[in-house]
Amino acid sequence: MDHHNTGSSKHSHGGSPLALCIATNGDFLRTLAYCLSTGCADISAAKLEAYWVGQATGDKTVSAEWTCGAALANVTEPRKRTYIAGDTLNYTSLITDADYQYQYYFNVFFDWE
Repeated sequence: MDHHNTGSSKHSHGGSPLALCIATNGDFLRTLAYCLSTGCADISAAKLEAYWVGQATGDKTVSAEWTCGAALANVTEPRKRTYIAGDTLNYTSLITDADYQYQYYFNVFFDWE
């Protein structure tokens, strides 16, 4: 199915399939929460939660099943395994500084907050 050009001007409000998957993927949510808690330690919990609501799934119409705080509370021990591009993310992982910076600059370039 071609999602780029459906020949219709109608907009779906059901959320993207990827966002729906992300919203319930505990490993992704825990990884994101852990990354935010370590990489954004100087940001208030309220601001992190606001970011989470708008950005965690990549689709503002799809909410994650957990808040950022709840996802972080489900990280039971410090992470030791680092995500490697191409791996299936079926564990809560660390993100390298290089990967974090790459994503950060991508978001800044596109003015995402």
